[in-house]
Amino acid sequence: MDQATLKMDLERAERHIKTSEQHVARQRQVVFERQQDGVDALEAKRLLQLFEQLLTLHIAERNRLREELALEHN
Repeated sequence: MDQATLKMDLERAERHIKTSEQHVARQRQVVFERQQDGVDALEAKRLLQLFEQLLTLHIAERNRLREELALEHN
C-alpha cells in the first residue's frame, strides 16, 4: 500500500478511535444512571461491552497502520 493511502487510513482510524471513546464514555454514563435509578442495566452493559470491543479493534488497526508506515519509512 502506498504511503499516502496509509496516512489516510491512519487518519480514519484515529477518527474512529475518538468516536469510539465518546461512545464508550456515554454508554458508561448510561449504565451508571440506570444503576443509580434502580433500573435493569443489562442491555446497557452489553452495549457498553460492544463499544469497548470496537474501540479495541480500532486501536489495534491504528497500531497496525503505524507499524506499516514506520516500515515504509525505512
